[in-house]
Amino acid sequence: NASAIVALSPQMRQGIESVGVPASLIATIPNACDFDVFGHSDEAANSFLESRPHLIGRPFILYPGTFGDVNGLDYAILLAERLKVNKSNVALLLVGDGKQRDQLLRSANEKGVLGTTLFFEDPVPKSHARGMFSAASCVANFVAPVPALYGNSANKFFDGLAAGKPILLNYDGWMSTVVVQNNCGLETSKLDFGEAANLIHLRLNDKEWMERASDNARTVALAHFSRDTLVSQVDSVICAVAAGNPHKAGEIATGRY
Repeated sequence: NASAIVALSPQMRQGIESVGVPASLIATIPNACDFDVFGHSDEAANSFLESRPHLIGRPFILYPGTFGDVNGLDYAILLAERLKVNKSNVALLLVGDGKQRDQLLRSANEKGVLGTTLFFEDPVPKSHARGMFSAASCVANFVAPVPALYGNSANKFFDGLAAGKPILLNYDGWMSTVVVQNNCGLETSKLDFGEAANLIHLRLNDKEWMERASDNARTVALAHFSRDTLVSQVDSVICAVAAGNPHKAGEIATGRY
């Protein structure tokens, strides 16, 4: 019964179209990059690392978010195990909480990665998150292997881009298309854990690749996902509907990146 619909990703748009909603009534406006909160800061990064000597001098992947069923963080445990076997200097830092936290801690301990290649921290308010994003080498968005989840619009993806960080994804979806086409991260869905660990170690220890991927992440963030740009699109959709022109919604935000 809606006059127009805002989908949070191109894949969500496709799902809405598949049940008969005309494409002209669907705007695609994902979550946004907030540069004021997550823009890179050397000072914040140094402050974060001062109390975390276990992360100083080594690349680390940041996963900030919920530890739930849909997040598939067993992937992080198995990846950390492989990194340890390979004697990699790369670490994973999981920051958050959720129903799977206790199980993940037990699994990490059993596999011998807790405190070596895998670390846990409690969630922090968004206003205090700049330090961990600035210090991280890479930001991960993991999901469970369920195709319906691959069209997600998780904040961590956009927060990582806002911080100018390469993105690590373990699934194939619209985000992986953005990452691969713009060379601003890694997508490992087609790799086994050994291959994924080798690729991650190679890239996160490659200074030139890191600089290029970080620059590309910032470029993508500014070009497509700026908070101000996306809010303007939402405003335009609302105004079009109020003016009796809901069919303009699809033109206002096409979801092409």
